[in-house]
Amino acid sequence: MKVLAAIKFVFLFYKGLERNFKIIGYGRVPEIYITEKVTEKYAFAKGFRSIGAVVKNLKRELFAGAVRNFDFPDAQVLFCGASENNEREFRYFAEAFSSLGESVKYSRVNNVSFFEQTRSRHSPKTRSVFILIFILSLIYTVRIKICPTSYKYLVSYARLFGWVYLSAIDRVDATKLAVVANDHTDLPVAFSMVMQLFGVRMLYLQHAEVTEKFPALDFDYSILRNVRSRRVYEGIAPVKGSVFVIPRVFELPGIANLSNSLPANIHVVVYLSSVFDAVQVRICIEALKNNPNIISVSIKRHPRVPVEKIHSVVGVEVFDVVPGHEHVAVVPNSSVAVELLEAGVRVYQYFALDSVSPDYYGFVRDGITRELTAGDLCTSFWNDDFYSKDWLSKFKVYSPAVDEEWRAVLLEAQDKIGALLRD
Repeated sequence: MKVLAAIKFVFLFYKGLERNFKIIGYGRVPEIYITEKVTEKYAFAKGFRSIGAVVKNLKRELFAGAVRNFDFPDAQVLFCGASENNEREFRYFAEAFSSLGESVKYSRVNNVSFFEQTRSRHSPKTRSVFILIFILSLIYTVRIKICPTSYKYLVSYARLFGWVYLSAIDRVDATKLAVVANDHTDLPVAFSMVMQLFGVRMLYLQHAEVTEKFPALDFDYSILRNVRSRRVYEGIAPVKGSVFVIPRVFELPGIANLSNSLPANIHVVVYLSSVFDAVQVRICIEALKNNPNIISVSIKRHPRVPVEKIHSVVGVEVFDVVPGHEHVAVVPNSSVAVELLEAGVRVYQYFALDSVSPDYYGFVRDGITRELTAGDLCTSFWNDDFYSKDWLSKFKVYSPAVDEEWRAVLLEAQDKIGALLRD
């Protein structure tokens, strides 16, 4: 590795670590990111006094196991992201930019997260790369608070960065654009750093609402969901690259229904986050079921939560997708609130459903949703005038599809990305 290439390698490796670790407070981990499985598996990582165990285990993780080789295809556009939300963004991009031709079509064949992987033993070449990664990772432990979650983030990113880097050498010459829909998770971040290392332009698709805890927005191209998200990113750090605010839903036929009066008796669907509080969910469901003006109560599960886990908490109908019947949504801290409002579903937020800080996304503060108390669950809380014409003007900050101004922005984005792919 030449000197300049090595410097760029080190810079981008650390840049990716910063993206990963900002979201978890550099080891002062918000409860939403703490899992019992990780806490038990990496219990040895407890403060700087455990540095000996951390060094020993990090060395084993990086060198004792096999090297995974990703089978990169010969493609102009590559994607990275395995979640349902990420793939939804990739399909959206392919449809919105379909005028650019076949190269932007989404397929798992072009998604690094689903590439075929082979395993091989370390060679002198791979070992030299991982020695550098090992040293860089050890240095970074000085910056973070060592705990099971931070160790897991460190080792996962370090391995993936090395594997993707070694797999991509001489394999991405034809690639002009790399697309991610997550800016703070191990594989998408490692992938984006490696692509930058090889001179591939990066496109970021915002898959959910953001907060000030997110990394800076510094991709070559970014397609954000709304003006509010751009303002949040501008408050984090100076925004870099070309930024386009384009709605994910181009037409909002149902939004006019929000101001209509609802019937006296309604259906309620409780939308859960991935970190729901089982006890509070049970209490909420029982309160709603005992409300004489509510016809039925059901749950829309989060994609990452197994349906069995929900059935073990409450015995109500569980939906995998947003139900088609008219209903009122009771939502915790979740960016699904914006998507439901765009679909014409009234949203009321009940923050006791999970342990995330109340109004994490600021929807109540910005006046686009109303907060419920435990006492409200027993009332006809949906009989209000919250969703008025004044509300619609506030909602435009979250949904550019309220008017037609975004169409010119889409054309500009198509021109810029099209020029890159034609070059």
